[in-house]
Parts: sequence; structure tokens; C-alpha cells
Amino acid sequence: AVGLLTASCTQATLTMSRRALVYGVSLYQGSVEGSSPNLRYADDDAQTLAATLSLKGWDEVTLRMSGTGTTTSTLPTKDAIISDLSRLAAESSPDDMVFLYFSGHGVSAAGVSYLIPYGGLDLSKENRIDETQCISPSELSSALAALPTSKVIVALDNCYSGGFVSSGAAIDTAPPNYGSLDDGLAKSTIGEAFWNFDSLLAKNAAMAGVAIPIVLSAAGSAELSYEDGDFGHGIFTYFIVSGSGGEADANKDGFITTTEAYAFAAAGVRSAWNTENWQYYDWGSGTHADYLPRISGGARDLVLFASVD
Repeated sequence: AVGLLTASCTQATLTMSRRALVYGVSLYQGSVEGSSPNLRYADDDAQTLAATLSLKGWDEVTLRMSGTGTTTSTLPTKDAIISDLSRLAAESSPDDMVFLYFSGHGVSAAGVSYLIPYGGLDLSKENRIDETQCISPSELSSALAALPTSKVIVALDNCYSGGFVSSGAAIDTAPPNYGSLDDGLAKSTIGEAFWNFDSLLAKNAAMAGVAIPIVLSAAGSAELSYEDGDFGHGIFTYFIVSGSGGEADANKDGFITTTEAYAFAAAGVRSAWNTENWQYYDWGSGTHADYLPRISGGARDLVLFASVD
């Protein structure tokens, strides 16, 4: 059956219904276990995050994943993801909060980023990627716009995920590919945009009358993101989850907001990954292995986790 985790209670100060859709794709259609370009940890990303959300009091967590020994009966296909969002659009209220998470492959084609759910990549075919079974930013935005609530969080751990930041939201000042050897941006100059989160959110003003989702993306629209065996997860997801116990609670108020989760994850990627791997060059993509998570979504913040169980 579909992995549906329900929490027995919620934090008393968080009175709205909180619903999460969590997807992870490690094993793609037509693939053989352990073969490239399958992923190793995207299903683990989804499973661990779903369990964390349930532990932290989210009322409903729907989990769909494809992996080795952990595949749910309903696979995380494009149709399943859009159907899940349609269901929440019908069932949710304006006071509810919705969180959508995806870990898997992403691709950029003709300047457009796509999520690759199960069915979007078939390793048995010559033309492996079927864009009609992938999810574009406009398709995801349309599905999210049907939700009756403005309290929407999206977190994406895939390559080129920064392409899902709305062009209507002025995002941070980092280029699509921020590495010092990619776009000539010295790492020391990224500090102000990287750390001044209050200013960043203030500048990310939503368009008049439109409440856009808060988007946390693992990488820029021209960057790869990475998973690693030392972490057992995608690097970005590892720090999102590991900060949920209170480590990311910068102001120690008992809650971890999207901004705090982003700050903790971005710092973790920079210190634990970029300092060790920034010189590695991927000849297939033409980029270096350092990358920078992004955040956007208007001058507001939402609680992602209560830092006390």
C-alpha cells in the first residue's frame, strides 16, 4: 500500500492541519539494481524525511518511493504526484499547510528544469528521458496554485532544482551556477547573499495578490546536486533532516522555520561538501561539484518542524 504515516498528535501551538507529500526515486523504469544512472539514496531520503515529519507532528504524510526493497505499491509517477496534489486541493482548507518534497533526478532541457519522477526515465530505451512524463515548473506551479492555502512549502533535492523558483519572485543574488570556477564568482563574495537571510526574504516579495510557495532547492538552475555514501542521503536532505532535532533552531524558540532549515542545510553543504569537492569537475555537465542551495517565496516564513518532540 501507499506509505501513509499519521501522527497521533500535533504541537498545541500549531493548530492547522499539516499535510505532506513525499517522493523519492532511486530505481527508475527499465533499470537494473546498481546500474547508472540510478540513484542510491533518494528512496532513503524520502523514507527518512517522511518518518521525521510524522515524528514532528505532521497530521498526514503520504510517501511514494521507488528503490531497492523499499518500493511502495503506488509509484511516484507524474500522474500520481499530480493526483495527490489534486486530492489535497479538494480536501484542504485555507488554514492548512502543505509540504511537497521530491528527491530524484532532474534534467535541464532548452533552459527548462524538469523533475524526473518514476516513468520519466526508462533505461531500456534509446531515448531514455520522456519529457511528457517529467514535471516542468509550469506544471508544478499550476498544480500548487489549485491548493486553497497560501501556506505551501516545496523542497527539492535534485539537479537543476533552482529552475523551480518562480520568475515572479526575485531570488537571491547568486548566479545559476555559483562556483568560483564556473561563473567566476569568488567564494568570499557570496557571503552577504548567502548569510543575510532576513534581507533575502524581504527582497523575495511576492507578486501583488499572489501567494507563491516557499521553495527550498538543493542547487541552482544550472547546478548538479549530490548524494554520498558517507551521509547515506542526498547532502541537502541530510542536513534538512539532521537539523530537525533542534540543531537548526537558530533563535531557540522551539520551532524550525523554512529559513532556519535552509540556513542550516546551506551551511552544511558548504562546510561538509563544497570545501572537499569544489575542485572536482564533471565533464558531462561542464560544472564543478560545489553547489549552493537556494530559497525563495516572499517576505514570510513558515514552521517546518517543532524542534521539541
